[in-house]
Amino acid sequence: MSTFFKRFSSIFLLTALPLAPALAANPIGKLYTMSNAVSGNEVLVYNRLSDGSLSKAANIPTNGTGSGGGLGNQGALTFSKDGFFLFAVNADSNSISSFRIAANGLDLVSTVSSGGTTPVSVTEDRGRLFVLNAGNASKPGNILGYRVNHDGRLRPMPFTKRLLSSNSASTGAAQISFSDDGQQLIVTEKATNLILTYRVNDYGVPGKAMLNTSSGITPFGFAVGKRNQIFVSNAEGGAANISTLSSYRLLPYGKLRDISPEVATGETAACWVALTPDGRYAFTTNTASGSVSSFQIELDGKATVVDGKAGITGSASGPIDMVVSPESRFLYTLNSGNESISAFEVGLDGALTLVTTLENLPDGANGLIAQ
Repeated sequence: MSTFFKRFSSIFLLTALPLAPALAANPIGKLYTMSNAVSGNEVLVYNRLSDGSLSKAANIPTNGTGSGGGLGNQGALTFSKDGFFLFAVNADSNSISSFRIAANGLDLVSTVSSGGTTPVSVTEDRGRLFVLNAGNASKPGNILGYRVNHDGRLRPMPFTKRLLSSNSASTGAAQISFSDDGQQLIVTEKATNLILTYRVNDYGVPGKAMLNTSSGITPFGFAVGKRNQIFVSNAEGGAANISTLSSYRLLPYGKLRDISPEVATGETAACWVALTPDGRYAFTTNTASGSVSSFQIELDGKATVVDGKAGITGSASGPIDMVVSPESRFLYTLNSGNESISAFEVGLDGALTLVTTLENLPDGANGLIAQ
């Protein structure tokens, strides 16, 4: 080997070796959750690194207060569809906060009344934001709409307040989301086994709720797929090893048509649902089993279980929320028990491989979204 080549090789190795960890630590996005603290709610911001790991970036106060405990919800945090704003619920102070997403983090824009009791979920589409107020034993739940101004400020829309299925008792409302085409709102109610849909007119005003009986018991979280397909987790009352996933097609007038009525996970308390951005795979968190189940999704919305235990968070860290990263490379779960976030790599076949677990989150942390 020539002296030149030896020297060149040595220089190459010396310069190349430090690149691997540097590349592995390259930020590729952000992950957000909330402290949900009674003393003052905060959005917790983490850098998502290229190896799936997380590094703390900031704590941003919402100017509201959280509940300090579980909300039985999905969608406490959401982005605007244009990616400019982030919205958060403050369950104890009955308010919603809006933030402008900036290069260096989040800028609080406004905090406004949620127009009800115990806001648990928010959804936005084309400048319209709706909040789901779960209510309590003495105050009924409702939904309410807002206009999102160009600067992110929220302005309540008149005539948009609608009750849930009951005006006298808690329905266990868990999540609200716009349909894929933005023309309907969907709400799950755990206590009534109902899935509500509201047709939204051109002025953003929802009509009367259509009550759809859930295929499974205790419909909880859901994900809206392409072609107005909806994938709902059913906790089945928490009974051991029988939780399910249901898929539906949302028809233009609000009726839900079964596609896959109940696909068994073999696990307990399926509560949260996430889809890969391409719609090929769905996942449920099984809170009582400390696991994540994976499903293959066909073009027509048919769901088939791939692995009931695709990911393991552990019996001491039941997953209570979940999100798939925009590039489909990683799945993150928010875990209760040891208050942590688990990061899984998502394989091309939907398989999950645990990458790392970030611990020491606040008690009662709630909500999980990624960009």
